Amino acid sequence: MRKILPVVLLLVFGLTGCLTVVSSESNLELSGNEHWRFKTTLTVPEFEVLTYSSAISEQFNNQVAIAENIGVNLKWKLIEGESDGYVNYIIDARGNGFDLWNTWINMPDSLKLLEDAEEPVIDFSLDLFSSGLNFGLTNTFVLSGGKVLDSNGTTMNSNSVKWVNPVTMYARMEYPTFAVPLWVLITGGAVLLLVVLILIILAAQKNKPRYSRANQPMNYQRNYP
Repeated sequence: MRKILPVVLLLVFGLTGCLTVVSSESNLELSGNEHWRFKTTLTVPEFEVLTYSSAISEQFNNQVAIAENIGVNLKWKLIEGESDGYVNYIIDARGNGFDLWNTWINMPDSLKLLEDAEEPVIDFSLDLFSSGLNFGLTNTFVLSGGKVLDSNGTTMNSNSVKWVNPVTMYARMEYPTFAVPLWVLITGGAVLLLVVLILIILAAQKNKPRYSRANQPMNYQRNYP
């Protein structure tokens, strides 16, 4: 079985000396039923991408195939023209199961579900050097999900914590409940409103009085000799 590496590791190991990652912004979002989404933005010099574009694309595409074999939905794209002289690579990985995340980054205890407490708690730990995620000259990492109980990062809000240029990250948060996305609620509400309006229109047309030709008043015309 091929060794599984995050796509960012391939960039570091496969393109060392070729590609300079100026900065990286990563976000790991946890949701109910152990769903997770890892999204990172890599900012790199445009001239290096022009030089090694085919090699970079090959590395990404190889990693997409490897990720699919273990159940990780991995996509990537290149965003050009964000700033003068630089471009962004967007890496988006999604999976179901904390064990799958641990396997994907080769860290068996990165995400653990602790169920011995009154309420289930998520224990998160990540060493950027061991995981290979320290791929930028500057790195930011955001973890979001349930209510943050403890961490060695900066709390952004009750459900998110952020690290800037970290080495080892640690956080403990409540297990997030499975919430319906806002766009689903908005779309569902719009569809329901449309159905109600259609029913009202149909009911109004059904109750509208109809006149047959026989019931129409006669038009008398007086004939003159």
